[in-house]
Amino acid sequence: MHLVKKLLAVSVLLSASAQAQNILEFPQPDNNPEEFYAVTEIPAGGIIKYETDAKTGFIVADRFQSMPVAYPANYGSLTQSLAGDGDPLDVIFYTRAPMAPGTLIKLRAIGVLKMIDGG
Repeated sequence: MHLVKKLLAVSVLLSASAQAQNILEFPQPDNNPEEFYAVTEIPAGGIIKYETDAKTGFIVADRFQSMPVAYPANYGSLTQSLAGDGDPLDVIFYTRAPMAPGTLIKLRAIGVLKMIDGG
């Protein structure tokens, strides 16, 4: 009987994880654009470049920085957004402590920077 309960529990967990929602699809708050949600990809002080896979929502290690340079602030992507290059909009934000990759945070904009990928 215990084996049946364990198998049932594993089945429920696998089913729930298979139905997990892509974090980039997390809805923006009702007062958007005054406040908005972003997914942390790279923590402040980090030297590993992570990216959120647009199809799965998984945080993937993209590469290590080739130079001994750390990110000065947290870096991530806005949920439910799309930039001109087809990727989610980038966001840089400051917090008192570095945010872990994959963390969802509500933010307010204080400015905008126009960036060109690979440029």
